Amino acid sequence: LNDILFFRTEFQGGSAYNDSYNLNFYHTFNEDNKSVIGLKKSDVSFKGNTWVLNRNSNTKNKVILNRTLDSITIEEIVMNNDNREQIRLRGQLADSTYKDLELQFKIVSLNKIAPSIDSLNLQGEINGTLNLLQKDNIYLPVCNLDIAKFGINGIDLGNLTIGIVGNKDLTEFSVNSQIRENGLEKFGVFGKFTNVEEVPKADLVASFSDFSLEPFSPLGKDVISNIRGSLNGNAQIIGDIRNPEIRGLLTLNNAGLGVPYLNVDYNFAQNATVRLYDQTFDFQNIGLTDVAMNTEAILHGTIRHNFFK
Repeated sequence: LNDILFFRTEFQGGSAYNDSYNLNFYHTFNEDNKSVIGLKKSDVSFKGNTWVLNRNSNTKNKVILNRTLDSITIEEIVMNNDNREQIRLRGQLADSTYKDLELQFKIVSLNKIAPSIDSLNLQGEINGTLNLLQKDNIYLPVCNLDIAKFGINGIDLGNLTIGIVGNKDLTEFSVNSQIRENGLEKFGVFGKFTNVEEVPKADLVASFSDFSLEPFSPLGKDVISNIRGSLNGNAQIIGDIRNPEIRGLLTLNNAGLGVPYLNVDYNFAQNATVRLYDQTFDFQNIGLTDVAMNTEAILHGTIRHNFFK
């Protein structure tokens, strides 16, 4: 006998239940008497975008399981949309001792899959892979992603590369990421995260070279507006990732900001300096010029935070 059971499920998801999932499956047994759960042409919609699974209705989109459910093979699960963007999952799992999984992205729009972040709208095209290999108690997680035309709030920042490699017991993750524009590095972060204690810790160095502040202006909301200028310098980020110590020296050029409540807008003097230590931002005698009235002032003082509050 070669019986095939077809079934379909439909449901809504997301925080506002505005994501929809319409999935068509079948179940049968292969020549090795293993269960095969296949995915026929289906569609899912999330973040306002529709993706089609197994667009060509082929037999490759399936998961194969043995009778004891301790061996699973994902031959492939492929998801496309009308813009040729593609997400592909494949791999194998054997009880708790072996995993070999690969998630592949091909020209996927970042804003279609990235979680929503208040006041930050991310753009770019993702290419690359996420891999997880486990043999017994030895792991090798690797992330290699290239995000072309990376931008924030409609402003192009360059090409972003993200490289992350975990150690064999998942207690340490090395990070090496950059944003490059026209071949020049504008932003870089390298170092590691450790995951030994209850709260992960960071040991990172971030560098800025003529890095534009304009994309972050919406973060000021109604308190600070028209954030502008370029950022240079280095900062070390150490400790509890929820409330790290940040040490470094940053300089601002062609910078300024507005304060809507006071109906004023200020230009900063060139090479304005901000020193970072512990959870403190120390503004060091920064010259300010009122854009409308051309009056001048000096900004000197500190802003301290605890858990960024």
